[in-house]
Amino acid sequence: DVRLGWDQKHLYLRVRCMEPHLQKLVCDAREDGGQTWYDDSIELYLPAGPDAWHHFVWNADGVLYYERNREPGKPDGPFAARTGHETDAWTLEAAFDMRWIGVSSPVRGAAIGFQIVRNRVAGHEECSLWAPTFGTNFTPEFFGKILLT
Repeated sequence: DVRLGWDQKHLYLRVRCMEPHLQKLVCDAREDGGQTWYDDSIELYLPAGPDAWHHFVWNADGVLYYERNREPGKPDGPFAARTGHETDAWTLEAAFDMRWIGVSSPVRGAAIGFQIVRNRVAGHEECSLWAPTFGTNFTPEFFGKILLT
């Protein structure tokens, strides 16, 4: 379950990953910068300018891997994120500064490039993409767009 919201300063994201096997969550990456995409995780792609992308991967314990245009590093802009666990799901909540994702003056009807991926390892392995990329997850020409309404 993915929900988005926005105001003049931020884009907000809330993800709820239903998981009947919470005790089997895989979170092997323990430090930021680790290979979180092998864990139960959420990948998020947001614009970082013309033909540039932020790529975030949080595992269910909140460990973050980040890259910009396929160059690993630390995020250079303002955002906040946290993960949590419920009875039958794990969650991710995040807020991103609109200017950092290339939206200087958000208005209704504006389109923002967007892609979200769930990597599920608990129970059985699967990868769910919001916009199919027909190959690797990082294929921006197939990413979708969200409209600010």
